[in-house]
Amino acid sequence: MDNKRRTNIRKVIKILNITSEQDLNTIIDYLETALEAKTLESQATEEGLSYTGTRKPPSDREKHLYNVNALANHFEVIYGAWRHQIYPSLKAVESPLASKLYDRFTDGGVFLMCIKRAAEAQLLPGESPRIN
Repeated sequence: MDNKRRTNIRKVIKILNITSEQDLNTIIDYLETALEAKTLESQATEEGLSYTGTRKPPSDREKHLYNVNALANHFEVIYGAWRHQIYPSLKAVESPLASKLYDRFTDGGVFLMCIKRAAEAQLLPGESPRIN
């Protein structure tokens, strides 16, 4: 196996046009150091240590409340269109959907606000709704 290693070293020296085995060892040392640094950087990233912002990454609680708030904002726009445009139009043409959907929209808003309050109550001091 030592002969094979020597043969491989000679091949590498020839391919890289290196003049001595000492130069090859210098290159190998450099590559080992560079790879070790890269490995440590990779491990730090995997462990979540590479976050460089001034704040910690958002918790699941913060992400959930952010998403609930986004849903509440969308629902507010949809409910406004329902209340001021769609419902009056359906009622004017005496559609049975008007009364069926009226309760669904009202109940949906109530349930959404309950979910929002519960998510807000779970936040720890210093946390705020955010995704990054």
